[in-house]
Amino acid sequence: MTTEANPRILNRSQARVDAKELIESASPLLEEIINYSTQAFLRCCLTGNSTDKELAPFVLYFHIVEMTDGVQVLIAQSCCEPVAPLIRSCFEGFLSLEYLLKDDYERRCLCWLYFDYLRSTQKFEQLDPESDRGKGFYEVFAREMPSVTVPRWPAEHLGNIRKISPNPRLTPIKEEFKRTKKKCKTPEWYTLFDGPRNLRELARSLSMEGEYITLYKESSSVIHAGDSSRYIETLPDGTVVGRQLRLAENLINYAFYAGVFLWRATDSMLRKFRPYEPNHAKWSTDIRSRLIQMRGINIEVLHRRA
Repeated sequence: MTTEANPRILNRSQARVDAKELIESASPLLEEIINYSTQAFLRCCLTGNSTDKELAPFVLYFHIVEMTDGVQVLIAQSCCEPVAPLIRSCFEGFLSLEYLLKDDYERRCLCWLYFDYLRSTQKFEQLDPESDRGKGFYEVFAREMPSVTVPRWPAEHLGNIRKISPNPRLTPIKEEFKRTKKKCKTPEWYTLFDGPRNLRELARSLSMEGEYITLYKESSSVIHAGDSSRYIETLPDGTVVGRQLRLAENLINYAFYAGVFLWRATDSMLRKFRPYEPNHAKWSTDIRSRLIQMRGINIEVLHRRA
């Protein structure tokens, strides 16, 4: 049995028609930025230090590329609001990357690496039935989903994991983490050594607090399903109806910022690891021009009743 979508709520083909001009501009542009970034990533890998010390910028950059790739796929289908979490994730990754590369590079790389070690440790502990975290994890599943069998690590594997300890180079970072935790209950990696206490302060330190307010804070209502205006609207004749899916009202802004964050991240990575590349400046200038041009596209969104 095949069920057709109610066209008043979801009309996929019409949504693509409504956003046709933007899709034809934004989708190829985002593809170009993504494609170029994959090449830039590999070139930077060839130049950068192969040790874990410089893992952070490559992980962060790869994350931004991946999230932007998801944005491009959704925009090609005029799937607008589900883009918001990806834009927010791009923004977080971009802030971290810019802060990392801005100053005190080596120590900030180690701070990021120590927090990565903490996350890995917590994940392993959760699957270790002999740890406090693991006991709680298995108790929850036994209580709420008794029919589900949670996989367990082999004893030999658990023994090896329990022996893992942070690299000696991270000892000063570990001590700083303990000191910072006395002042800040849940510090982030960038909080160490008297850094920003939260994401808003991090954005402010990079002169991007405005983007934090408009892209991060305001998008919380979308991500946490807390904004009734997104689901109910009043038509010109006064009729109150449920909104359609895939309305393209915010698609331009989302496409613009997704392109900007990855474009700027690529600039930053190449400045750090391959500053001598002669052709990058021309590509970067062209992308900037195309992003500005795309921002000027006007979409007329048609609100339809069934």
